[in-house]
Amino acid sequence: MPADLPALSASERAALADMLAERAPHTGGMTLDAAQGFIAAALSGPDELPPESWLRHVLGAAAGDGAPPGHLETLLRRFAADTAEGLELGTFAPLVPFHEGGGDEPLPLPYAWCAGYATALSLHGDDILEEIDEADAASDALAKILAFLMYDVEDLHQPKDPAAHRALAAELGAAASTLYGWWRGRRHSG
Repeated sequence: MPADLPALSASERAALADMLAERAPHTGGMTLDAAQGFIAAALSGPDELPPESWLRHVLGAAAGDGAPPGHLETLLRRFAADTAEGLELGTFAPLVPFHEGGGDEPLPLPYAWCAGYATALSLHGDDILEEIDEADAASDALAKILAFLMYDVEDLHQPKDPAAHRALAAELGAAASTLYGWWRGRRHSG
């Protein structure tokens, strides 16, 4: 990712989230949380997936939504650069919405983020899971991400163990950073 792209401001990130949410039902594209998971995995792997590859997945099919495609693509490229910087520095934090239920604290809902991550991971090739499975730290990190895709539908907003759910959701940023660093090390070592 080019390092010369300016970071998104909070208002630009909110505008990007709104544009993607508006497009998603009509284009098969992604919401911002799913897009971030997808981009994090696109940047992690045997090779970084080029923006041309991940942009079409994030945006989905073309839609006459009136949003300037160039502006939307520019915001996404800057968002990807922000994501790459967070992964590189180990400060990455996934964008996860929360459910305000009847409990003491809101429940994180990382399902779309994790699904986006898993989708992009599959684009790296058929044998990528075997490579990750052979390394304990990488395998443990991926297990944390994929665990949220194993929930039964009735447990999505009311997990059986809310405390464990919250604790695992809090580890997603570190898991993504671990996988990014592991792949980066493998790429540099050949």
